[in-house]
Amino acid sequence: MTDFSSRDQPPAERLEWWRDLTDRVTLPTHIAVPRDDDFRARMRVVEFGAVHTSMMSTPPLVAVRTPAMVRRADPEVYLLSMPLGGPIGVSRARGQEIVQAGELVLSASSLPSRAELPERRGILTVSIPRALMPLPKGQVDALVGARMPCTGTAAVTAHMMTRLARGEDSLGVAESARLGTVLVDLVAALVAQRLDAERALCPDTRRREQLVRIHAFIEQRLGDPSLTPATVAAAHHISLRQLHRLFTHQGVGVAGWIRSRRLERCRRDLADPALRHEPVAALAARWGFTHASDFSRAFRTAYGMPPGAYREFGAWGQQPGA
Repeated sequence: MTDFSSRDQPPAERLEWWRDLTDRVTLPTHIAVPRDDDFRARMRVVEFGAVHTSMMSTPPLVAVRTPAMVRRADPEVYLLSMPLGGPIGVSRARGQEIVQAGELVLSASSLPSRAELPERRGILTVSIPRALMPLPKGQVDALVGARMPCTGTAAVTAHMMTRLARGEDSLGVAESARLGTVLVDLVAALVAQRLDAERALCPDTRRREQLVRIHAFIEQRLGDPSLTPATVAAAHHISLRQLHRLFTHQGVGVAGWIRSRRLERCRRDLADPALRHEPVAALAARWGFTHASDFSRAFRTAYGMPPGAYREFGAWGQQPGA
């Protein structure tokens, strides 16, 4: 993870510094601004193997990638972007689209583009090498510039983009690369869904995309005691056998996954000083454990000590076994 800010540069040099930065880090474009006497912008870049995310905030500007710039330098990447805080204008071959905050829009380094930010805006972007996309280039390019409302697969993709771009999780190199692969699969599934071309996806990509959606569904409902493998399967219109088959690649069953995620949420709450006044049983119930004795046994098995003892260790910033 790397943070950049124009505030670190002399005011007169900030715009030119930002132009050079975006050329190197995101995509070579020509940037025009209404005033450049005090250009204030910032960017956070997080790398996941060959995939990277960027979250930037800039003042009003117009960013243009001309045909000549495409011919001169093409890193051959796709960029899936989401405006934050307000709409932006995006030009495509068939005219201009106004992309609202929270919607997604795809661009390609091999095609000319124009983006207009009428006011200070934040933009979240994931950059994916074209070679990693498991879809024909012509099919993907057909979606460039089109608005994609954040529903269904798009909503799951946007949620994952946001979480990864914040760079809050401590990840190793191998885990980061795996998350990059998952993100590519999600974007590919989103594009295929929009183009009604899901048959073009390989079975592994479809499986991983479906598993990511199921994981997101489970995370949103961990506090519901009625969450079971059967309800998960029914919500995704698949059989229990299909659901269990998806989870065989993870080395843990569906019920075990749900239990481990609930325990992890409980562990975090127990280590949170702001929640020390809440009874252990109340924290457990918040995450779907209806029986205190069952929770205590499961927590001890997972973390090597009872939840009450873990809370005391957590208060001192220690971890089990430390």
